[in-house]
Amino acid sequence: MQRLAFLHLTLPYAEKVEQAIGINRFAILAHAALESGWGSSHLALTHHNFFGLTGYGAPNANWTGQTTATTPEHPLKFRSYRQLGDSFLDYGRLIQKHYPSFVIASANPSRFAHAVAYSPYISERNGDDRSQYEKTLRSIMLSLMQLYALTLTEPSTPQQT
Repeated sequence: MQRLAFLHLTLPYAEKVEQAIGINRFAILAHAALESGWGSSHLALTHHNFFGLTGYGAPNANWTGQTTATTPEHPLKFRSYRQLGDSFLDYGRLIQKHYPSFVIASANPSRFAHAVAYSPYISERNGDDRSQYEKTLRSIMLSLMQLYALTLTEPSTPQQT
């Protein structure tokens, strides 16, 4: 999925979570872009899971308890959602309940990326390199902010005299 298409598809859901819990919409979008490969991962396309949320814990209003199948290559179960919005709302619930520091840090791309990268949200057992994760998340958040600003700017047309 192209970045602009990703932005248009996911922005309304990020805005809804931002309104509900106060986390910056661009932090949400950057996290979703990184975890889902800009919406092109198997989890995102097949299971509407844009955040790599594992399939553990009790079902809630946004997740019915359905999970992906495990394989020898992928021994973890991941959450499977009925629709895209459920993934975003469940992410917001998770952040509000378990990672409230992300909300405060989300106003600053560097602070947000650092908070996520060095939290239990990611696991080095899964091959995540915390330093690289931090750099990539920060870069994606900044690029999304720039892309959004560009979509608001109308190209100027020369005035005829």
